Amino acid sequence: MDSVEADMLLIQASIAEQPVTVASIEEKPVLAIDPGRFDRFFNALKAEVVPATPDLSTKKGRDAIASAAFRVAKLKTAIDKAGKDLNAEKRKEIDAVDAQRRTMWARLEGLQKEIRSPLDQWEAAEKARKERADGLMQMLKTATLLVANTPSSTIEQRIKWLEEVSLDHEVLLDQLPAARALRDEALPELQAALTAAKEAEALRAEVARLRAEAERREAEARAAAPPPEPEKPLQQPAPEAALPPSPREGGSLGVGLSLDSGRHFRVSSVTDGAMTVEPALLPQSSILRRNQARNAMMREGNITEAQADLIVQAIIDGHVPHVRIAL
Repeated sequence: MDSVEADMLLIQASIAEQPVTVASIEEKPVLAIDPGRFDRFFNALKAEVVPATPDLSTKKGRDAIASAAFRVAKLKTAIDKAGKDLNAEKRKEIDAVDAQRRTMWARLEGLQKEIRSPLDQWEAAEKARKERADGLMQMLKTATLLVANTPSSTIEQRIKWLEEVSLDHEVLLDQLPAARALRDEALPELQAALTAAKEAEALRAEVARLRAEAERREAEARAAAPPPEPEKPLQQPAPEAALPPSPREGGSLGVGLSLDSGRHFRVSSVTDGAMTVEPALLPQSSILRRNQARNAMMREGNITEAQADLIVQAIIDGHVPHVRIAL
């Protein structure tokens, strides 16, 4: 225990004890630091140094006043210094306590981290596993989501990923059965989508080829057509030649005609030498399906009706592989 600590203990032990004298404070100024003791010291000092009637008429009286003031000044300085010394000692104690606090904090925090380290490592690994499992499940759930006209190569890549993806129990845990079910459901659906995509790509390619061929033929026909003849004066039409009489005149002849557009006609009758031509009767369902195919060609291929008829007829005749129209 140093002298300052002893003085503080002395202060605390003697606050309510013996009367405080000016001489005791002059001997140990630190004793005046205590508020209760200082009040008693102040009153005793004031009674000693302040005369009842100051004598300023003589040098002795003036010197006595100056001496009393100087005594108070010395005590003031001594007590203040004692307080500063006491603060310095207390600061050292506070600094020592703070340093000890920092040391204890660092060592205890190191122990805390050491104890928790295995748990922290497990939690980090579990977080990574859960993120991987959630991502894998999301990919499996969306494996069959395809936009319109998805290329067959994209579908093949997705099928390959599904066939090669590793469904580990260490990653999926209780989600493993659901992951396997999603994969097993997605594979046949993607295989069917792949077949449809390849057929659609083949059809689009063939439509493009036929459209180009039709455009080429039309261009060649226009180039080979003779120039238009100049207009001639109008003449009275010659009388129509009568057709030779027919043993079945007035009845159906049953003669079938087929145009390049694929539409079928027949000569139904000859009356007074005039031949009547009517559309051949086809099943209504066949006509409907043929028209649907032609309209789809015109809509998807941006082609004319004549070009669409040509393509439909080529498909019906078996000139387009992998594509057919059931009539």
